[in-house]
Amino acid sequence: MSDDARLNAREVVRVSWWMAALLAGAISAPAFPQSPVSHPSDEALPPAFPRPGVTKLLENRRVVLWDVAWLKQRYPLHRHRCDLVVAFYTDGERAITERDGTRQLVSAKAWEVRFTPAGRVHVEEGMSDPPLRAVFMELKERATPRETNSSTASPPASLPSALESTLGPALIDNPRTRVWLVPGDALGRRHRHTRDAVLVSFTEGKPRTTFVRAGTDHGGQAAERGDRLYVLEVK
Repeated sequence: MSDDARLNAREVVRVSWWMAALLAGAISAPAFPQSPVSHPSDEALPPAFPRPGVTKLLENRRVVLWDVAWLKQRYPLHRHRCDLVVAFYTDGERAITERDGTRQLVSAKAWEVRFTPAGRVHVEEGMSDPPLRAVFMELKERATPRETNSSTASPPASLPSALESTLGPALIDNPRTRVWLVPGDALGRRHRHTRDAVLVSFTEGKPRTTFVRAGTDHGGQAAERGDRLYVLEVK
């Protein structure tokens, strides 16, 4: 075989190998390729809210409460600027794409509650019909050792708080918040709030919020019409 013939044969083998590898890659590629998430600076990213499907329920110097529905659409890349509590009140699913492009389907059940520290960056997309729904409580103040409650005193560390003695152990208890989920009439007997708190009651699937200042002494009037009640205490 001449030198030219040998070179042509090698070129045919090389091209054939390249085409086989290309076809194998095409066949093994996922049916729904994941687009990578861009990486603008955190300061340039928009906040999560407001956006379609979201209604503001309450805002003051300490918290913002949002009624959130994940509609069937892809929301822009955003950054959660505050520590937040997520209190679900329906079942459903949403897709979350992280900064590195990883995409996963996340399910939630009604009456689950989660805490998310500030700084998370992602893209969300509603996947359920009817949509997944939750109440978000954003903690506007940064986590610092300074006193942020409107009261001037806290209960001694060795004693349970007024709410704990009334409601039992909290579902979430960390340096930023405590959260309970109880029947709507659970605060019927007289009690005292030693910290600022938000009461989120539900009647026929609709949330209603009430901000209760530390030092308030009352007997359940804020939730008297509710079927279920989230008590979100702000530390």
